[in-house]
Amino acid sequence: MKKVILATMLVLVGAFGAMAQSTQTANEFNVGYNFLRQDIKVERPVIAFNENTDSHGFTAGYTRYLGGDPTKISGVGVTGEVAANFDGNEATLVTAMGGITLKARNFEYVQPYARALGGVAKQNVNRGNLTNFSDVSAVFDLGGGLNFNLGQRSRYKVQVGADYVNTGFMGERQHGVRLSTGLIF
Repeated sequence: MKKVILATMLVLVGAFGAMAQSTQTANEFNVGYNFLRQDIKVERPVIAFNENTDSHGFTAGYTRYLGGDPTKISGVGVTGEVAANFDGNEATLVTAMGGITLKARNFEYVQPYARALGGVAKQNVNRGNLTNFSDVSAVFDLGGGLNFNLGQRSRYKVQVGADYVNTGFMGERQHGVRLSTGLIF
């Protein structure tokens, strides 16, 4: 009886070990913090507003990597992302984007990535109850970064990235840089 229990335990430990080695999945979820530096320009006959703003926010996203065989998942993925940024002066930027991510998924510990996203943005600026502007426009995001595995066979990663964010606000193009960090699971 002891030999049967020992054999069963060895089979279970081996099965868990084999499952731990197949951590490469086709799905990745990420959540994290981001810092956005953006120039906001509003040119109207009555008022001219041109100010750089710093805002803090959060990001949540999902990437599905293409390929049918889980052991041979490609480095090309389809990404969807939602982000919201807020500054201390009641300015907000909310984006919903989708696009393509390219990632070196075959690297064991550090995986670089690049992405191109597009979608819609809603921006609201309220400065001391003197100005209250709100607009919805297209948004484009080009960026990249690194994913650091938390262990040799872990599917959890820490992400560090930088993006160029281009939005339209009140008929003017806005240029921004977003730095982000987060957890991928």
